[in-house]
Amino acid sequence: MKLRNTAIVLGIGAVTATGLSLLKINKEIIIGSTAVVIGAGLMSSKSNKKKSSDNKELEEGLLKLDNEDYEGAIKEFSKAIENDPRNAKAFCARGSVLSEQGDESGAISDYSRAIEIDPKYFNAYHNRGLSKLELDDLNGAIDDLNNAIQIDPKQANAFMVRGIVKSKLKDHKGALVDLNQAIEIEPNNEIAFYWRGMSKLANKQEGILDFSKAIEINSRYFEAYYMRAGENYILDNYQDSIEDYTKALEIEKAHIASYYKRSIAKAMLSDFDGAIEDLNKTIELNPNYKDAYYKLAMCKSNAGDNSGAINDYTNALELNLPNNEDIYNDRGIAKKNIGDIDGAINDYEKAIEINPSIATFYNNLANAKRAKLDFLGAYDLYKKAIEIDPENDIFNKNFEFIKNKLNTPAESVQDNTFSNIDSGIFNDFLQKQKLFEQVLEEKQITSIQYKFDEKKIIFINKEGEASFDSKVVLLGSLSDGGTIWSWGWTLPFLNEEMRE
Repeated sequence: MKLRNTAIVLGIGAVTATGLSLLKINKEIIIGSTAVVIGAGLMSSKSNKKKSSDNKELEEGLLKLDNEDYEGAIKEFSKAIENDPRNAKAFCARGSVLSEQGDESGAISDYSRAIEIDPKYFNAYHNRGLSKLELDDLNGAIDDLNNAIQIDPKQANAFMVRGIVKSKLKDHKGALVDLNQAIEIEPNNEIAFYWRGMSKLANKQEGILDFSKAIEINSRYFEAYYMRAGENYILDNYQDSIEDYTKALEIEKAHIASYYKRSIAKAMLSDFDGAIEDLNKTIELNPNYKDAYYKLAMCKSNAGDNSGAINDYTNALELNLPNNEDIYNDRGIAKKNIGDIDGAINDYEKAIEINPSIATFYNNLANAKRAKLDFLGAYDLYKKAIEIDPENDIFNKNFEFIKNKLNTPAESVQDNTFSNIDSGIFNDFLQKQKLFEQVLEEKQITSIQYKFDEKKIIFINKEGEASFDSKVVLLGSLSDGGTIWSWGWTLPFLNEEMRE
């Protein structure tokens, strides 16, 4: 049921990114000279009622409506209609209750009958417009609200609802005109301020002012806090955004999107522990929230918990997130951080397989190859990254580094053919590289760190780490007199006697 004394729902449930959802609004039915308000603050239906027997069932229905006995109210209103089939007010009253029960088609039928009986019945047009809005018949809603305003141009609700419909139709200029009129008639209408803020989303600051006014009028206005939080986030006001999401959660304690979005704002302020707490709550409330696992992994990685991050990246992948090449890439980074270079390489390659147009993936894969001293592989990958993004300083610096490592003039390296390099020298290099990779595998090396200033390399395996002095070896020279590959780190265990 949509109504609990205070709210009629326009929309389809939880707050969406555009805020078109829960909306509090007054619905009125007129009994003689008495207005009974269904919505924000029910007025007593016991005073000033017409005391004729013709209205007995109608009065009984209103009493039951006051007590939220909706089935009983419908029965009384139906009796009033049975006694007087031309009782427009009874049709309108029954239509309002049907709407509260979610039967918008039944409500529209009753409102239409009321209008047939009384073509100048403001509330029947007004309420039918609301029901059509519920069913997304936006043009039909506009027609009914136009008629309601023509009958009584002093009712703020009619202008407000028409402004909301225009906002949903993307007629923001027309929406502002109607919402301004509603506020002029009723200056403390928080709903009108909220929706005027929604119509000003192109101007974030003005929208925030209207959301703030709505909150000033009603300090428990959940949707206004939620939307203001989102606008503050877009404006990089992360602390203000966090405070608004916190207020929203005080009102709606299990609102998943507020936890999720607050976590992102916290992460922007490097409060990764707070972000992780919010993301864990998000997943607790919705274990299938795919993006939450991905963001949780990112926060754990930033907090230094790479193993936990890898687990959550894997969870995100198991939920089949779209565009998951980023998840593979990020998991690769986490794996590299814990020394799982081969695992990182596999993830980077998977990211490239899914989307071969991202330069960062090639750069990251090159870094991993470089960590295994596969400089030729790294060379090709850095080159590919630069082909995609030639202006990137990091990629260019990495490429220059690997060229210097190989110490080969740029003009002598074309498409990895090395056509002007002596084949014997080249084969000797490949043999040394093959031997080196074999030793790494035998010794279960998981990570390599370069200490260029100290002329050392640190090799890390499961048993700990060992460092070796290094020296540069001249492997040979080019036919044109240039030096080739004077990179060669020479390690004690590469000698045959040491390997025994």
